[in-house]
Amino acid sequence: MIKRLFVVLILVFSGQIDAMVNNLAAELDMLSVRLAVLASELAGSQFVPPIIPINPAKEEVPALIKGQPALIQTNWIYQSGDIKQIEVLTQVDGANCGYHALKNGILILNAVMAGSNNQERNIYLNDLKSNSVYKNWFDNWANIIKKSREKSERKGTFDWLNGAEIELLIKSKIPEKIEHRSEFITVIDNPDWLTQQEFSKGQGLTEEIVNQVAAFQSQQDYFHVFVLANSREYQNQRGFIEGTWTHWISVAVNKVKGKSQFIILDSANHSRIGQQDVQTLIDTLQKGDIEQLKMRITFSPDLNTMLILLEYLEGKPSSYAGIPDDAFEGVIGRAKKIVKMAKQTTTADKKTSWFKSNSFKDFKNELVKLLERTKATIAQKKEFFTEPDEKRISTEAVLKELKG
Repeated sequence: MIKRLFVVLILVFSGQIDAMVNNLAAELDMLSVRLAVLASELAGSQFVPPIIPINPAKEEVPALIKGQPALIQTNWIYQSGDIKQIEVLTQVDGANCGYHALKNGILILNAVMAGSNNQERNIYLNDLKSNSVYKNWFDNWANIIKKSREKSERKGTFDWLNGAEIELLIKSKIPEKIEHRSEFITVIDNPDWLTQQEFSKGQGLTEEIVNQVAAFQSQQDYFHVFVLANSREYQNQRGFIEGTWTHWISVAVNKVKGKSQFIILDSANHSRIGQQDVQTLIDTLQKGDIEQLKMRITFSPDLNTMLILLEYLEGKPSSYAGIPDDAFEGVIGRAKKIVKMAKQTTTADKKTSWFKSNSFKDFKNELVKLLERTKATIAQKKEFFTEPDEKRISTEAVLKELKG
């Protein structure tokens, strides 16, 4: 019996020793690659790291051992309270800020995930300024983008990334041995999606963003990276308007035992401390009304359609195609649908807090304003109507029902 127990103990300990040896070997392999990269940079040459098979079955798992959650301590180029900005490789290669932002986002994500493992964390922080690392990733990513554009008007190009293309790169296998799964990275094309003041802003809010806000507010330990379009002109739904300028940056959120760091990474290395879009993201994470944000998701498709039709009828410049002749009826029809949805939800669950909150009152008031605006437009441009008076949808009925 004792002999059998001894054999079992030997097997257990030998398995643990094997695992420790494998981890140590992987760590040494990765360190040798990093040293080679640094050596090549000092020599002024380029170095392409060899592929090291860490775990063929799960290639997305980083090689080095993680530490405990920890706030990052390093030299910041700008800082104000818990908002920090770290120096990165300065962009000198034209309209490729999207590639830089994603590279920076992935590296800071892995630095945050390294936690108290200073050795691993510092590898990723040092790589933020490495031209070799950037060049290696960029060459692979640019090929992916060129291939995705082969059948579009942008065939042969790879610059001026939009949000969907950055998401495509996140889902690719590049970089192969470094964590970059989409569950840890959120792309925000339009920071106005985060605002809650008006229907004309925030209509593109997605469940993914709301989930991150809820997670940040409810968890003591939290980390996530946001790749943020840093500009003031956007389409309503996805990407930037053709012909306008936009700039991509990354913002990493690192929360440990309730204390937060918001780490900005900008390939121009310009100070973004206090910049509006960055502050909007931080404010939404810290103070966002979760129920109000959820309401945006429920009603945003119809609100967005209302706004598009209304702006078209008001004669505002737009590139929208296929606007129907019965645009006025479309606006009112969407409003009626929203009123019906609100009533159904309230009836189904009268205990739902946000239907009794100030947020819902604000929602109703804003919708009333939108309908009043529609009514005024109708009065000014009756010639737009295609149906006889008796068949038109009445704004008065919807307003009365909504105010009630």
